[in-house]
Amino acid sequence: MLFMFNNYKIMSKVSVRRAKLNEYSRIKFITKLAYKIPYKKDTLVTKPHESKDEECQFKKKKVHILVATAGNKIVGAIRYKLSKPNNLYFFKLAVLKTYRNAGIGSLLISELEKIAKKKGVQKMSLDCAKEKKLDRYYIKFGFKIEKVEDKNRHRLVHMSKKVYSFADIPKCAGLTNYITPVFGFLKKIPTGRVVSYGLVAKRCGLSNPRLVGRILKQNTEPKKIPCYRVVREDGRLADGYKFGGLIGQTKRLRADGIEFDGAKIKNFKEMLWKGSR
Repeated sequence: MLFMFNNYKIMSKVSVRRAKLNEYSRIKFITKLAYKIPYKKDTLVTKPHESKDEECQFKKKKVHILVATAGNKIVGAIRYKLSKPNNLYFFKLAVLKTYRNAGIGSLLISELEKIAKKKGVQKMSLDCAKEKKLDRYYIKFGFKIEKVEDKNRHRLVHMSKKVYSFADIPKCAGLTNYITPVFGFLKKIPTGRVVSYGLVAKRCGLSNPRLVGRILKQNTEPKKIPCYRVVREDGRLADGYKFGGLIGQTKRLRADGIEFDGAKIKNFKEMLWKGSR
């Protein structure tokens, strides 16, 4: 419980933004700490297709960097670049050791996906070291392994993920006509209240509460469409909240004034909004 409390405390202070030019040395330092193991000589590996003069590329805006900050301190970073055809390639996700279990990596990847959708990108891609078992980490975010290459010092895993627009998943699932009513219903939820997946499904004419989860994945504007206020029937949070996972959702609910009793929302029945007809 103390571990989870500390994570909530950390995430309540974390925000993500674009890096500034004068912050590059700090970002480089954090990345070296994160990547020195298991490679030989404690050196940071630069892959053949990555720029060796990264700072110059960053200044020219050919390489972009997002940073996660806790207060005024940079605690995580991720690089990315837009390449043709319709691909966002990201690399060197780095988080300080003391912050790694707080969901900061998840938050950075979620922000990248929002950028990809905004830019109309069709695919996100990356490659990572098999030795560090990073492929298992990215699989949790929906990335799939394309191929594995044997290098001199490590095995390189190439992974990618299709970036879905509003029309993609709902189209194949027959849910296109439900996006507007579901998002419209979420906008009505008062601050400090939550609703269940089942209620959203019932009010919007969906046959299964799980379909609500699919539609919520299409949300790209969490401030306007508060999908974080949708929870399970028992007052617990569902896995897979796209804007920072369980920690990100908990952070937003706490900001609304919602309290927790362990993993459940405190006084859940009182917090549950029945909806306006």
